[in-house]
Amino acid sequence: MVERPGSFHSSPISMEELLLDLKGGNGRHKKQKAEEEMERRRKLNAEKELEAKLELQVRRQQQKEREEWLHRTLEEQQQKMEEIEEENRLEEERLSLEAAKEEQRRQKEEREEAVRDQLRQPTTCTNCSGDGKCPSCSGSGTISVTYLSPVVDDSSHAIRGKVFTGCSCCGGRKDGAELLDLKVKKGHGQCTTCKGSGQTRLTEEEVEEAMQKAAVLVPAVAIRGAR
Repeated sequence: MVERPGSFHSSPISMEELLLDLKGGNGRHKKQKAEEEMERRRKLNAEKELEAKLELQVRRQQQKEREEWLHRTLEEQQQKMEEIEEENRLEEERLSLEAAKEEQRRQKEEREEAVRDQLRQPTTCTNCSGDGKCPSCSGSGTISVTYLSPVVDDSSHAIRGKVFTGCSCCGGRKDGAELLDLKVKKGHGQCTTCKGSGQTRLTEEEVEEAMQKAAVLVPAVAIRGAR
């Protein structure tokens, strides 16, 4: 540090006079006092330089700490933003997956309901081939019966030949009334399976049973296809 005249207010001696005293121009006593003053000023300068150096170090340390704090804060904010973005991404994926599952469930229910509707549709009665008539009597309510007599002459009074009796398949009675020349109880002549409509429908229990069987068969077919 360069000493400037008048920079130390603690000493009334000017630098010019002090330098003169150091040369001995004002006597030995003045010279000794000047040397002490110079030493005091040197120490004071050293102290001020050290203080300035320490102050500079403190300022630099404070600046470093501020920069480090700012850096950490920015990193923490960046990390937090990345975490939030990741959480948002995962939430979007979860919602998208849930929406896809819901759509699959809806489509599955629609397909199942379509199959149910198809199963509920009337089909041609396999018992009467769709004509609604009793297949045993062709809708007449009676069936023919042929009786044979052991004696073929006019002396036999037993009924012989072809006669008609009630069709038991459609509600008629086959009880021998024709042998007694009584009124035969005829059947209604309708197919008992479809009630004469020529079509049959599955009950809801049968529909669900068919759906359960289909649910078992479909995965089995998918497994065989994967192989």
